[in-house]
Amino acid sequence: MSSLLRRWYFVLAGLVLTAVLGWTAYQTVPERYEAQGSILLMPADSVVGTDGNPYLYLSGMNDALDVLVRRTNSGDMSEQILTGSTGATYTADRDATTQSPIIVFSVEAGSAPEALRLLEAAMTAAEWNLDTMQEELSISEERRITARDLVVDEEATKNTKTPLQMSIIVVGAGFMGTLMATGMIDGLLVRRRMRAQERQDSTSPEPPERPSMSADEPDTANAAPGHWHAAMWTAPGAGRSGPAAASAHPESHPDRQTVLEPQRR
Repeated sequence: MSSLLRRWYFVLAGLVLTAVLGWTAYQTVPERYEAQGSILLMPADSVVGTDGNPYLYLSGMNDALDVLVRRTNSGDMSEQILTGSTGATYTADRDATTQSPIIVFSVEAGSAPEALRLLEAAMTAAEWNLDTMQEELSISEERRITARDLVVDEEATKNTKTPLQMSIIVVGAGFMGTLMATGMIDGLLVRRRMRAQERQDSTSPEPPERPSMSADEPDTANAAPGHWHAAMWTAPGAGRSGPAAASAHPESHPDRQTVLEPQRR
């Protein structure tokens, strides 16, 4: 956290760049449109009868529904439905929310008109497959299962989920990259400053050492101003004997000693 506070300008620049990249990703993802529809399998007329209710016989067609879904999603059928459509997809699945024999179709294409066209093509292909399955078994018309459109979108809706997901991925990656890059840059700058300080300390001249002082040598540097050390004063005529030497010694002249050695406080 301290590195982020020290290098706040790097964090700010990274966040601005991340926002720009996220917005760019949202705008550059190709537009996609979705359309959905569903069909319901209806029982044969021979089963329902003249005055019968066909919705009472829906539970007996689940096996036929599974076969129809598999044939509609086959590779050959997908190639026929998606011919001339670049990047478009469709799926035909059994409706998992109900026990009724319902097939749900989902189509995604690059434009709204193309999505509606592919939806109609997929639903038409499912009905054709249903007729072909029964025709191959030589089932008469009155005993055949039929299909009826249940719900069909009249307008395709724009898919905003894919661009939003891409933007979230880009923003998340940019945010983490900003934090990691800021920490690395801060570490490099701190180490560089420490190395520069070490080089400066190693090249700076050391102060000269103070010469050692013998025990007999007086410490004149620490002597207080106005005070003379007795060892610093050499009496005139030192080494001589006689009256001259006696007169030269400070003890023989009390008044001179008073002048030379003021009273210490």
